[in-house]
Amino acid sequence: MSHHHEITRSAGLIGMLTLLSRIAGMVRDMVIASFFGAGMVADAFVVAFSIPNTFRQLVGEGSMVGSFVPVFTEYLHQRSKQEALRLAQIAFTFLTLFLLVITLVGILLSKYVIFILAPGFRDIPGKTELAALFTQEMFPFLFFIGLVALATGVLNSFSHFSAPAFAPVLFNLATICLVPLFAHRFRQPGLVLAIAVLVGGFLQLLLQLPVLWKHGLRLRPDFNFSHPALVRIGRLMLPSILGIAVYQLNVLIATVFVSPFPGGRTFVYYADRLIQFPLGIFAISVGTAILPTLSRLAAKQDFPALSDAFAFGLRLVAFVIFPAAVGLALLRVPIVEMIFERHEFTHADTLNTAKALLFFALGLPVFSGLRVVVPAYYSLQDTRTPMRAAALAMLSNVIGCWLLTKVLAHAGVSLSIALAGYINLSILLLVLRRRLNLTFPRTFALALGRSALACVPVAVVAELFARLPLWHQPGAVTVKLLDLGAAIAICIALYLLVAWLLKSQELTAFADILRRRLAGSRPA
Repeated sequence: MSHHHEITRSAGLIGMLTLLSRIAGMVRDMVIASFFGAGMVADAFVVAFSIPNTFRQLVGEGSMVGSFVPVFTEYLHQRSKQEALRLAQIAFTFLTLFLLVITLVGILLSKYVIFILAPGFRDIPGKTELAALFTQEMFPFLFFIGLVALATGVLNSFSHFSAPAFAPVLFNLATICLVPLFAHRFRQPGLVLAIAVLVGGFLQLLLQLPVLWKHGLRLRPDFNFSHPALVRIGRLMLPSILGIAVYQLNVLIATVFVSPFPGGRTFVYYADRLIQFPLGIFAISVGTAILPTLSRLAAKQDFPALSDAFAFGLRLVAFVIFPAAVGLALLRVPIVEMIFERHEFTHADTLNTAKALLFFALGLPVFSGLRVVVPAYYSLQDTRTPMRAAALAMLSNVIGCWLLTKVLAHAGVSLSIALAGYINLSILLLVLRRRLNLTFPRTFALALGRSALACVPVAVVAELFARLPLWHQPGAVTVKLLDLGAAIAICIALYLLVAWLLKSQELTAFADILRRRLAGSRPA
């Protein structure tokens, strides 16, 4: 199997399961918006949830997986499966103890953390205390989801992607089911959100355990923390804390600057959730699928093949993310209105969320590119370069948030985060190009050009639909839903048609995978 086909097939599987997860996540956000709008409870919950969720990115998906997978893959392919599984047992033991300590400290210091992250909350009586209460209730989520992240790294190294990709569906279902059933039974209805987060985290971990057992991993305590591979993982992990989670860290930093604006953090949260839809379905899917492949090629010292696989990953991401960014930017008001605007979520909330979404959409291509570039560094067991680039990006984000919120209010933080992403990606590409003697061939530039050119009719159609006056009029939900559905369908059809006329190789790759799947599903 070629590396291109392997990456596309794995990314396709992850993407389909992630699509299911993102749809469930969208329903989850609709439920939260419907019950709590963009008021004090929603603001407090979003800030409180962002704290353990950002730690999840740092300790779990961001650093542990990025540093664990290359070393674990090396053990699988250059030593033995038993040695690799022993390493996994040690890593689980270490991470369990580490997460217990972090969780306990987070619960004890939650109020002080809220004071630092959301200084603007102090202007509204009770808002800081409510956010601190939510933080205390939800911090154990970090324990569950951190172990899920390590389980994901183990399973991905075995080229098993389905259980980790499906797990977030259970997390979202917990909120979808529990909020309508129990919100009215609490004196503070927002507490049901914290309980749903904990239940969802536990269910995600529960799903991974039988699959780990199937692959031979027995989760017995092993306290050999001096194991040389664990030491290597630790050395890689510390600098990688900033690398792949820089986007989430920038969003967390933005909380400080957006907290004085009533509802501002909630508007940014919902805009970010819409960006996460295409980012998770495809960019993160490609990044997840490509890391084991790049790690194997790096272990074999096959750098030409590694460069080819890396460039192919970027082309795949661009093919899907370019039209998604254009569609989200131009159809931002209709999309936010149809998804969130009901009950407690007003049209004014829609317009404020759409402002933040515009700038996030402009940054979507670079957020997606980082999901391929950073794994390339991790496959080379280099976590310091992404850390340094991320540190510069975070510094620029602090400056940008401080300046741009004075002009654009809450939307200034989304523009600042997008600009910081461009700085981060530019640095990483320049360094990687020198390190691998990476030369993007003419075909790479042509592939990006074809994807960008195919977006032109998408932009025209999206702009025409977005200008319809009905989007600023109340009611007519059915008509609006049909119009938005028609706009999206026409944009997709035009994009695929132009890509086909331009003989896009990425379209051919996806079509080949689809044909193989359909052929495999037919009875003999």
